[in-house]
Amino acid sequence: MVRPLICGAALCALAVGSAAQCPVALADMGQNADEVFNEPGGLAYVEGQLTEMGIPLTNDCLLLALQSDNLKVRYLVAGEAATKGVKEAVPVIEHMMQEETEPYGRIGLAWDLAVLNQELGLKTLEDYCGNSKEDIAVRLQAARVLEVDLKQKSCPNVLVTALHESRAEFRHVALSLLPEATDLSAKDFLQLHNLLLKSLSDQDRSVRIEAADVVTKLGDVSFIPELQKVVAKEPDPEVKKAMTAALSSLESKHT
Repeated sequence: MVRPLICGAALCALAVGSAAQCPVALADMGQNADEVFNEPGGLAYVEGQLTEMGIPLTNDCLLLALQSDNLKVRYLVAGEAATKGVKEAVPVIEHMMQEETEPYGRIGLAWDLAVLNQELGLKTLEDYCGNSKEDIAVRLQAARVLEVDLKQKSCPNVLVTALHESRAEFRHVALSLLPEATDLSAKDFLQLHNLLLKSLSDQDRSVRIEAADVVTKLGDVSFIPELQKVVAKEPDPEVKKAMTAALSSLESKHT
């Protein structure tokens, strides 16, 4: 989504703070942004992209760069400001999220706010997780941010829903998040445990491989009997290899 410059005069004043100390003028920042973003393979790190665009990584310069009229630059700067703990960026990031309507953009900004210890960030992510009317891909992304990136909480309802999805890629993603779900209730644990067992016999080979990998990571020896069964009947050599490795790993823990 493309939108106009988000800063009103008062809001930009909050964002800039002591940005007058930045030695680079806003007009000189990000002039080559499109070129940088379109580089084959891109740059590996946000810091590298910002540096390539002539945006110094000091707090003052990041606050100033939040006024950029380039949407991609603002999002990149917001993430870097959050990583560096620049609290003065909070009002602008909050305003960006209020203006944003695209779910993935909102989730990214919610991460920024959560990293800056703002309750609004966590609440936004939790709302996406709990919204059964939202697209499952969006809900899984919110769950990933909460569980993996922020290590805050699990979203078991999203994982259960995704593991019942007809599209294999959603089942695969849900399985990959299971090892991060460490705060489950007894009921949720049992339900997800049973779905993981079922996934070892999933019709999709990539899901079966992921299930074997998850079983290995969890290290739960109660999976041994089911693994023995699926290994015996698995027709795909690559899947069989993954399951055999998982079984060997669990058996070594059991002895």
